[in-house]
Amino acid sequence: MASLRSLPWLGAGLGYRGAIHDFLEHERRNLGFLEVMPEHVLEGPHEGRQRLLEMAKSLRVVTHSVSVSVGTAGGADSAFVPRMEQVSRDLAAPWASDHLCFTKVDDRNIGQLTPIPYTNATLKEVERSVKRVQQAMKRPFLLENISAYFRYRQNELTEPEFYQKLVRRTGCGVLLDVNNLRNNAYNLGEDPKRYLDAFPLDHVVQLHLAGSDWEDGKLLDTHGSPIHEEVWALTEQVLELAPVKALLIERDQTFGPLEQLAGELRRAGKMMEAAR
Repeated sequence: MASLRSLPWLGAGLGYRGAIHDFLEHERRNLGFLEVMPEHVLEGPHEGRQRLLEMAKSLRVVTHSVSVSVGTAGGADSAFVPRMEQVSRDLAAPWASDHLCFTKVDDRNIGQLTPIPYTNATLKEVERSVKRVQQAMKRPFLLENISAYFRYRQNELTEPEFYQKLVRRTGCGVLLDVNNLRNNAYNLGEDPKRYLDAFPLDHVVQLHLAGSDWEDGKLLDTHGSPIHEEVWALTEQVLELAPVKALLIERDQTFGPLEQLAGELRRAGKMMEAAR
C-alpha cells in the first residue's frame, strides 16, 4: 500500500452531485479531481449512476463515504467496506475516506454523523475498527473530523489528542475539514488556530472547505454557504505545515450562484499550486 507521502498531488476539486452535473462538465478544466461517494454509485436511479460514472472515467477520483461508521461499538460496517473498496478500485481512487464518528447503532442506520466520546476505551475500539478497514482496503484510508455541538462528560482526551493517538497507532491519514475545525473551536470555546496546531498535521492528505451558518449561538455545518474568510486563512496555515495532496470545495445545497462556486474552486486551485 502506498505511503501517505507518496500519494499523488491532485490539486483542487469538487464533490459530485447530480444537481450540478452540467456545472461540473463546464468547470472540467479547473477540476483537479472529483470526489465521489460510493453510496451514489451503489444506490439510486440507474440513469444518475451512469451519468456519474461517465464523468468519472475522464477525471481523477477519490472516494468519500458516510457509511463505514468506525465509531460503532463492535466495529465498522463489515458488509459495506468491501463494496466501498470495489467502487474505489473501479474508479482508480488513490485513497478512500470516511468520518471519525458513528452512523449506525448495531445494524440500524441513524442517519447522522454522530460524535464519539474521546476516551481511551473508545480509542481502542476505533483503533481495532480502523485496522480492520485498512486490511480490507487496497489503498490508504483517511478519517475526517466532523462538526460537534457538545462535549461528552466522560471525555478523557480532546479531539486533536484523539487524532494524534489514532494516527500513531494505525497509520491512517487525516481528511481535515477546516470548516468543521473552526466550527468545533467556536462551539466548544477554543481558539481555532491553537485547535489546528494540536492536530497531527503530518498525516493530513486532503482538506474539505465549506460554509457554515450561525443558529442559536452555534456554528452549523450547512454546506450551503460561501466559505468564510477565516476558513481560507486557516487553510493557508494548513498548507504551510501539512503535505496536503487535495483540497475539496464542499457544497451539498444552495449551489448558486454558480459563479461564486466557480470562484471558490479557482481560488482553491491557486492556493494548492502556490503551496506545491
